[in-house]
Amino acid sequence: PPDLRPLHPAEPPGVQPEVVVVIGIQGAGKSSRVAPYLSAGYARLNRDEQGGRLADLIPQLAALLSAGQLRVVLDNTYPSWSSRAPVLRVAHRHGVPVRCVHLATPPSEALFNVVWRQLDRYGRLLAPDELGQLQRTDPNLPPPAALASYSAHFEAPSSSEGFSVIEEVPFVREPRPE
Repeated sequence: PPDLRPLHPAEPPGVQPEVVVVIGIQGAGKSSRVAPYLSAGYARLNRDEQGGRLADLIPQLAALLSAGQLRVVLDNTYPSWSSRAPVLRVAHRHGVPVRCVHLATPPSEALFNVVWRQLDRYGRLLAPDELGQLQRTDPNLPPPAALASYSAHFEAPSSSEGFSVIEEVPFVREPRPE
């Protein structure tokens, strides 16, 4: 919609209304990327934290915006146009522009990050059956097949979806102290 406040690339979290959608493959670093938004007072909606499905976040987003919480960050995989469209519809209905932050992490690097998570949390690599059992309690440890599925079905975000701005963030490996 043309009456939305313009957003600018790489604009830091501010005080003006905006919905920020941080997208990327599992293990891309989405949770780390939302920290500045949370520090700036944005509300967070995340399926891994809240459980359920991506669709379950839409009524929560509508409730936040209706209640006057006009700065919200959503960080989930959002692999397709159809998974992102409901977020855009709700935000636009409330007159709030949507920023897309796409973490362009290659699948091999995402898998590396997931392996580090396993080592950090459990001190070892987990067997496939253990990963399957943990999906309910620790959804940040996806099996390799989940990363492959994401890659096979990913649709790059486009301004034609209704994003006010799309920021593509290239992957940079942060050195670990150890």
